[in-house]
Amino acid sequence: MPISTKTVSPKDLRTERAAAGLTQAAAAALVYNLIDNRQNWEQGRCPMPPGLYELFLLKTGQIDLTPNPEYLFKA
Repeated sequence: MPISTKTVSPKDLRTERAAAGLTQAAAAALVYNLIDNRQNWEQGRCPMPPGLYELFLLKTGQIDLTPNPEYLFKA
């Protein structure tokens, strides 16, 4: 799953948290945040910061870390 600067939808946040088997409190703690913030993100009151979203996906194994040859330095 490529990461972009686009805002992730609240539905996707809920789906990915459920796929990881986490409560809102556990998902918030995983990215060093408060449950109130997690609830706001999942209810669409405010967007989840892209860096925290990426960190969540990394820590829950929901992101592909395979290097992309297009981004490697070329001689």
